[in-house]
Amino acid sequence: MISINQAFEAIMNTERTFGEEKIYLEKASGRILAEQIIATSDLPPFNRVMMDGVAVKADTVKVNTSFPVGKIIAAGNTDPLIDMPCEIMTGAVMPSTLDTVIPYEHIKLESGICTILQDFKKGQNVHLRSSDSKEGDILISAHTKLCAAEIGVAASMGYSTVRVFQKPRVVILTSGDELVEVGVQPNSAQIRASNGFAISSAITPFSEVIEIKIVSDKIELLFNSITHALEKCDILIITGGVSAGKYDYIPEVLKSLAAEILFHKIAQKPGKPMLFATRGNQVIFGLPGNPVSCLMCTHAYIIPWIKKNTKYNTGTIWNKLPLAEDYYKKGGLTFFLPVRLTISEGTVAAHPVKNNGSGDFASLVDAHGWLVIPEEMNEVKKGFKGHFIPLKPLEL
Repeated sequence: MISINQAFEAIMNTERTFGEEKIYLEKASGRILAEQIIATSDLPPFNRVMMDGVAVKADTVKVNTSFPVGKIIAAGNTDPLIDMPCEIMTGAVMPSTLDTVIPYEHIKLESGICTILQDFKKGQNVHLRSSDSKEGDILISAHTKLCAAEIGVAASMGYSTVRVFQKPRVVILTSGDELVEVGVQPNSAQIRASNGFAISSAITPFSEVIEIKIVSDKIELLFNSITHALEKCDILIITGGVSAGKYDYIPEVLKSLAAEILFHKIAQKPGKPMLFATRGNQVIFGLPGNPVSCLMCTHAYIIPWIKKNTKYNTGTIWNKLPLAEDYYKKGGLTFFLPVRLTISEGTVAAHPVKNNGSGDFASLVDAHGWLVIPEEMNEVKKGFKGHFIPLKPLEL
């Protein structure tokens, strides 16, 4: 049995690559960019009008003076050849002979005669060509997550497709003779299989889940299901069958398939029986069947590993947060305490979530994540700062 630090190090030091792919921009939200987005033109590409109003040459007009105004220039017209004041709309090309826009709110306009009512500055309300960036500039770096702003910038530069890092393909197997499909009414000795859906929901932003399957605790069925899964996935996640029970065959089956088990069992609660293995370029996570253990291990180990190996910018993986009240834990294992977060005067605090043990997965609905309590601590005082593993964001 190894420590959580040793387990985390063993997992994170196992590096894999999954390639790149070119996708349409409208499908790229949330993906990780594998190329630079280069400015294909100046930004803005011309002297752009920023407000509806009257375009003038600043040194030819004054406040409280009146002058005739020519035609109206709409957005989308090419640089108009005009050398007198004119009405002009937001987004239009500023005539090269003029330099300032006075908004309608600051003028009086009657029968083609304009009177300026307020002071103005030369060049106001004109967004000068290339003032944001120049053609050839790097606008978005590789390894950036594509969100609304990045998608908009890429579109403005004519990128109808972008090159992104490929998501790893994942198969999730949930083992247990007591499991039935979600749509089936379980009998008195059965439960619906929920772990696969929970794991899939957690990792979908960073991976492609291609199959979720229930497997009976029969060694030959497990062998066949794991063999078929490894034929089509980069990551195999198995829940159940990794503890010390008579029907926990997963370690045995993995060894028979030439998988190298890097570790089996971590000095932690929940999730002590967790297993991690590799097989060629594939990685295998064996999680306990307990739903709380399963979700905790997914967020503490699997998601950070996928993020790292798909070039997802994560920043600090585990931040530290203060405990909002005293807590007592039993035993000598590192404990992952379910907590609910609150924020007051800009400070976030973690409150223990009441539960009936590691099998009470319904209690996680009230939790934002887990606070890591070191194994040597039993009496944990209010204000203790522990590493926080997020389950869901704190809505402000």
